[in-house]
Amino acid sequence: RRAFRGSAGDVVTGVIHALAGRGDKALASLTSATSQIRVQDPFDVLPLVQALSTSVRAVQGNTQSVEGSVPDAADFRHHPQELIRLMSHVLRLEAKWATDTQKLCGELRSIARESLKTGMVPIALYCLTRAAGRGDHAAVQELVTAAASDNGRWASALYCYGSGLEQKSPSLLLESAALADELGNDLLCN
Repeated sequence: RRAFRGSAGDVVTGVIHALAGRGDKALASLTSATSQIRVQDPFDVLPLVQALSTSVRAVQGNTQSVEGSVPDAADFRHHPQELIRLMSHVLRLEAKWATDTQKLCGELRSIARESLKTGMVPIALYCLTRAAGRGDHAAVQELVTAAASDNGRWASALYCYGSGLEQKSPSLLLESAALADELGNDLLCN
């Protein structure tokens, strides 16, 4: 039996669930970790955990609980790795602009372009996928281009997803969902 609720393992599990589109499981893990991290945060992950929790609630449509969370989010105590800083920023933007799709998609496309220039392909693909899923046609085209130039099964799933949206092809969308499902990711399966 654990002496406290929350650990680094819960954070990792929460991040994986959230980025794989399993919001309820993500919140369960992140909620359990947040209490302990507020008391002791040796790895300086509280800002990321708060941004992720807020983003998941925004994606679930719980905008009332999100409104006060974005400005109250903790700042990093130390300069984080660029990937962590950028992901936290993206997640906060998703929560902040959850009700303004046009503004959010513009921000996501902008971050994606900068991320591609600096070699942060996973962030770019995440941003473009989120914007494409909200109906942003420019993001769909950019997603197809970015995913085509990357390799791996996730890039293939995103290429099929973007191409399916672009061509209005149910077969490509089903292929992207099947590839995502094989990888344990629910984002493209809904």
